Amino acid sequence: MLIRGFFFGLFASPVRYRSGPIKKEEKIAIEEKIQLYESKVPIDNKNIIKITELALQDDPAFMPVFKEHYHKFYTNLTKKHPDLNLTERKFCALLYLEFSSKEIAEILKISHRTAQTRKHNLRQKIGIHTSEDLYFSIKKLEFY
Repeated sequence: MLIRGFFFGLFASPVRYRSGPIKKEEKIAIEEKIQLYESKVPIDNKNIIKITELALQDDPAFMPVFKEHYHKFYTNLTKKHPDLNLTERKFCALLYLEFSSKEIAEILKISHRTAQTRKHNLRQKIGIHTSEDLYFSIKKLEFY
C-alpha cells in the first residue's frame, strides 16, 4: 500500500519541480522580459486611484480622464465596436477597471439585477460567449 501511494504520487502529480538552480542565461532572459514589460506598461498609481475615485463618485469627469489614461483600450473598443453607445462604453470602462456587478449598480444607481442584465446584453452585442470571462475579454480589447 505504501509503495503504491509512493508511485501514484511520483507519476500522477501534475506539478514537476525544476532540478537544480536557474542558469545564469535563463535568469538574464527573465530579467530582460520583465524590464521590457515594465517599460511598456507604466504604472502610475496616482492616476489609477484618481480614475477609480471618479468612477465611484459617478463624476462626469470620469470618462474624459479614463479615455486619456486608457487611450489604447478606448480607441480599440470604439474601432472594434462602433455601435456601442456612451452608456455601454462607460459600462465597459467600469468592467475594465474590474468593478463587480454590485459595485457597478451602486455607481450607476441602478439595481443589481439591471447591472447583470446590462452585462448580458453587452456580451451579446460584443459577441462574447457566456462561457468566456467577460472581464478578461474586455481587457483583451486593449491589445487588438
